[in-house]
Amino acid sequence: MAHVNTETLQSQLYDAQFVLTIYQKRLRCTQAKIADLSDLHEAQIAALWCGTTPLTLVRAVSLRASLDAANHQAILDTRNLREQKRLLAALQARVASSRDQLSEESDDEDESYLDDDDDDKNSASSPVFRVPAAALELLYEGVKTLGRYLWK
Repeated sequence: MAHVNTETLQSQLYDAQFVLTIYQKRLRCTQAKIADLSDLHEAQIAALWCGTTPLTLVRAVSLRASLDAANHQAILDTRNLREQKRLLAALQARVASSRDQLSEESDDEDESYLDDDDDDKNSASSPVFRVPAAALELLYEGVKTLGRYLWK
């Protein structure tokens, strides 16, 4: 089976969740801005009915442009949010499948820990345990990291 790096997947999952949170906050902020601009635009329309001056007309056009820009930003934020949710769901599926794959591999390794030779079955000695390669690699990496720390 192919080696699955769960730490990388978990890191990508945390990053995707963080970006999703940012997009959600940004969308809420944009929606609040749209609500405020809509209120201002309604007030400006009411002011235009009372009397049109060049200044009120410029303000109305400016507010309408800001409102249109905020609506466009909300559309983009919604699209980004949907895309990020899709990416997050794909990452969660990959993490789940890698966990299943690792549990299957660990089940296979658990079965291979005991060395049951035919001649050992008849003897009264206890079973011989083998050290898996992953444990040795983990030990080696730990010693290497400790060595780097001590030599600094």
